[in-house]
Amino acid sequence: GFAVVADEVRKLAERTAASTAEISQMVSDIQTQTQVAVQNMSEIREQATQSVNRTREAGETMDQIMEGARSVVKAISQYAAGQRA
Repeated sequence: GFAVVADEVRKLAERTAASTAEISQMVSDIQTQTQVAVQNMSEIREQATQSVNRTREAGETMDQIMEGARSVVKAISQYAAGQRA
């Protein structure tokens, strides 16, 4: 009787140790994957910030081009009006 119980306890202890090691590895894997996810999100946030800045710069450049075009149209109109007079 006692030998059978002792053998079952030993087997249970082995399974518990194996399960504990497996769970420990799973937790470690989850921590690693979480760190990678956080790093990826940080990189994506930085890229989004850069995209916003570039878009803003493009908008400012477009405004400058439009203002330049308006000045050219105004100068041409004034020149044409002066030629007719």
